[in-house]
Amino acid sequence: ITEEQLAYVIPGALINRGTNEQRLAQFVLSGPGGRMLGRDVQWVLGADYRREAGNLTVDPLRTGGSPFLFGRTTGDVTLGGHYDAKELFAEMQVPLWHDRPWSRDFALHVAVRWSDYSSFDQNTSWQTGLRWQPTEELTLRTNYAEVFRVPTTAELYSRRRVAEDYFDVDPCGND
Repeated sequence: ITEEQLAYVIPGALINRGTNEQRLAQFVLSGPGGRMLGRDVQWVLGADYRREAGNLTVDPLRTGGSPFLFGRTTGDVTLGGHYDAKELFAEMQVPLWHDRPWSRDFALHVAVRWSDYSSFDQNTSWQTGLRWQPTEELTLRTNYAEVFRVPTTAELYSRRRVAEDYFDVDPCGND
């Protein structure tokens, strides 16, 4: 391969520019909420507001010029967007028993979270679990949960593209 061919395939330093922004507001109340079996029932109530925003301006050399770079276009490509999320949540830990043979402490944990996203829809997720402490030195936990992963701004607002595999064919023509 010649230096000119190499310079065409590898155009040099490519610089993308972008921003990520996150604004948060949270209100949380927590504490003991009564007693059960001589232990405190622990609880948490809260509300969140979150705004996530981001943008990306792709280097013009990355979007055009070489057949080995995906998404050939001309000029700058700017991607970006934002979404808002409002959430309410509650959690509680309830003692089931304590100070018994083979059980220093045993508790139930339950939680629920309701979310409303401006970019798609509402969602309610939850979890429940048990915490067992047979001795002072050993604690065992088990949890079951229905979870929801929020897409990133890049996943929501990136352009869809078809990736082509240019390397199935030898560019030098040597079968």
